[in-house]
Amino acid sequence: MTPSASLAQAILGPRDRTQPTRDRIETLSQEIASGRAADTGRALSSDFSQVSRLAHGLREGRASIESLSQAQTWGAAIQASLARVADVSARQMADLPVNLANPDPAAISRLSRGGEEGVRDIVAALGHTVGGRALFANGGTEPPITTVDDILTEVSALATAATDFDDYIQRVDAYFAPGGTFETAHLSVPATDPTRFPAGGGEVVTFEVEAGSDELVQALRSAATLSGLGGASFALTPDARLTLQERAANAAADLPTLQGRIGATEARVGDRLETLRAEEQQAEVDLSTAVGVDPFETVSALQNEMTRLETLYAITARRAQLRLTDYLR
Repeated sequence: MTPSASLAQAILGPRDRTQPTRDRIETLSQEIASGRAADTGRALSSDFSQVSRLAHGLREGRASIESLSQAQTWGAAIQASLARVADVSARQMADLPVNLANPDPAAISRLSRGGEEGVRDIVAALGHTVGGRALFANGGTEPPITTVDDILTEVSALATAATDFDDYIQRVDAYFAPGGTFETAHLSVPATDPTRFPAGGGEVVTFEVEAGSDELVQALRSAATLSGLGGASFALTPDARLTLQERAANAAADLPTLQGRIGATEARVGDRLETLRAEEQQAEVDLSTAVGVDPFETVSALQNEMTRLETLYAITARRAQLRLTDYLR
């Protein structure tokens, strides 16, 4: 014989009607403690589109911030290399007046050694890398110039073959001209676009500089011209001395223009980073607000649930007096 439901209820006691309320209190307590909605669906009224947009925007913004942070590192490294090239030009500007005042063999030898050191320093500066990528080779894995000894040997041969200073200068200019020996035999810059750094919103940042840039070739040509003087058989006339000083001065004067262009790109990167970081903070606030809790509403709801629970306990206690199990314990 199956006992009736009323008899089973009398023996086992009334069904626990407090469980949903206790679950609700637990949820509200978590929300108060964390400041986040334990039930995101309830907090969003089951509309997750806003959260999806915010989360997607955060991911894209953070990726752009990472990209532009790398661009900052890239730009700073380029500026450091350009500063080293500028130091070479500054040394030449200081050495030329002293040694050309009395261009005897010892002075010419000092100029030649200084020019060779300058060529090596410039080539080394243009070979710098960041993360295994060459700064002045459009992000290639190989440095743009690896044949510095050959360059010095060939320029020295130009000086030896020249009949006078003007002939030497023409040979050097042809050597470093577009399509000349330096570009075709010694400049190994990949024929690709400069390294690109996504900046968000469809924007891209690039640093428009490579080892073949006019300013850098001019600085290298000026140093190489001095390096070849050690093997020359011609004398340096007053016009020749003036030409050497003018070419060195022009090379030194053009480098700040290139540094300024890189600096303008760096400033653009900094401004964009500042904007992206502000947008990231705002998106985080908006996302937190979307899935967060209103403390006043949550506390009010928690108090209501606690009152409800107390009422249910009071009812349960009154009904428990009629339960057979209370007397059998």
